[in-house]
Amino acid sequence: MFSKDEVRILALLVMTLCLIGFTVSGASAKKDKKEANYPAERLTVGDSVPVVEFKDIDGEEGKSADYQDWVVVYSFADRKSNKPMMEWMEDAQINVVRDHPELKLAFLSIADVAAVPSAFRYIVRPILRQINSSATKKLWDLYEERGIDLDAVKVEFRMIPDWTGDHLKKFGIKNAKEYQVFITHRGKILSFFEPETPDKKADFYRTFRDLALSLKSGPGEQEGGEDPEGENTGAEEAPEGIGLSR
Repeated sequence: MFSKDEVRILALLVMTLCLIGFTVSGASAKKDKKEANYPAERLTVGDSVPVVEFKDIDGEEGKSADYQDWVVVYSFADRKSNKPMMEWMEDAQINVVRDHPELKLAFLSIADVAAVPSAFRYIVRPILRQINSSATKKLWDLYEERGIDLDAVKVEFRMIPDWTGDHLKKFGIKNAKEYQVFITHRGKILSFFEPETPDKKADFYRTFRDLALSLKSGPGEQEGGEDPEGENTGAEEAPEGIGLSR
């Protein structure tokens, strides 16, 4: 037979195990519910942009609602896929900033770092910050070489580490082993680019050009169409050497 003290201890143990089981199952249910809210397939042209709340590599918070009237470029890449992405997109975005100063532009570079264990984030974070700082300086110098005064235009560059993979999942992306680029405006996806997309630089530029014409002319007028003769579509070779941009 158990003593009264032993019975009390056993009762407390059972209650504790039940509480732990309830907490774990509750957390699992919350995770399953959250997973169910993610799109099953990758988002594409015409889809609505998900609500995104983030903290960039410099610790500044932001959200998609901050950019309602901006043209926002969401780019997803990891350490390896970032280089081939920037080889074409870097020069294309410079041409866009140069030729369309009337547009408010935000380039949000989302770095896939979900594979980094949480215990090592404090080591990786300053490394990413240093990489971003160095890349930003090189990018600024490149803009200056092209005669573009970034202080005179409305443009933002932010690098956002995705430690949990939530940002990727909101866009229906499993991982960023292959880069994914979305051009968005007023909550809608206008264009999408991946490694297999043909004529990426020209189509990237054309998306901004058509949007600028549409905003200038009003809804339903002068959208799409052929490139004007002599129009720079950003199809020249991209310079190398720039990494993730802020």
